[in-house]
Amino acid sequence: MDAATARLISVLVEAAVAAALVAWRRWPARGRAVGAAGAAALGTLASHPLAWDSIVALTPRVGYGAAVSAVEALVVLGEAGVYVWVLALPLRRALMLSLAANGASLAVGLFLYAL
Repeated sequence: MDAATARLISVLVEAAVAAALVAWRRWPARGRAVGAAGAAALGTLASHPLAWDSIVALTPRVGYGAAVSAVEALVVLGEAGVYVWVLALPLRRALMLSLAANGASLAVGLFLYAL
């Protein structure tokens, strides 16, 4: 899969998960579910190119699993910051939202990678 396709899939998955989680939990967030989808798209569009390039560069040195784990941990932190900023969520909820959205995106990506 190329980077642009992976980015598009990540944006779609993360936006859907973020919107669904904010709506389901009824978190008071700026823009509610629509705002959460937009914040997820913004965060993913900003982080994905850096994450993709970092994983490609780190894999020969530390292996694919370690590269993905380290980069995804940083992405979760960075995108949680976007949720705090855009949605005015408390940090704890922003971290949970980011972890859920990125976990779903990673799972879909690994599934498609394995095909």
